[in-house]
Amino acid sequence: MTAEYWSRHRTGLIAAAVAFVLTTGAVLTTGSALTRPIEPARQTIIVARASVTHGRSEFEAGRSTTCATWNQAARTLASTSKLRAAIAEADGSSREARNARTDEKRVGVSVLVYLRTKMEPSAPAAILTPIKNWIAAQIDRLHAVNMRDWNASNVANDRANELASKIVIECGLR
Repeated sequence: MTAEYWSRHRTGLIAAAVAFVLTTGAVLTTGSALTRPIEPARQTIIVARASVTHGRSEFEAGRSTTCATWNQAARTLASTSKLRAAIAEADGSSREARNARTDEKRVGVSVLVYLRTKMEPSAPAAILTPIKNWIAAQIDRLHAVNMRDWNASNVANDRANELASKIVIECGLR
């Protein structure tokens, strides 16, 4: 090999040697880290979350906000379902009926998500628990309608109606 050959390829050989050294260093560092793992710090303290207490005014505000939001959601969902039922009675397989079912699903999901975000944690459990169960029943109903399982849809709808009666009494609506 001549001096001219080495001078033309010197940069490439130096770069290759540096890359080889860096790769060897990375392999050795990884190997040593795997053989001797770092022990986590022992002074870590886990602090239990303090329970939240609500005053009477917060309790009433949460109750009224949650009940009003549920009432709005239930009325919106009911009106959409009635509209779909009115259209589907005439011709259940028409384009309008399919669009009405699609709109009912869209509105249903939107209303349930809205209700979940607006429920106040300070509301009493006697209101929150039935509303959460009502949301679950509505999701089951929408899923059954989507799967064309009409029996399951009717069961979920009956469950939602029973819960709605409890919610109306607890919230003092109508």
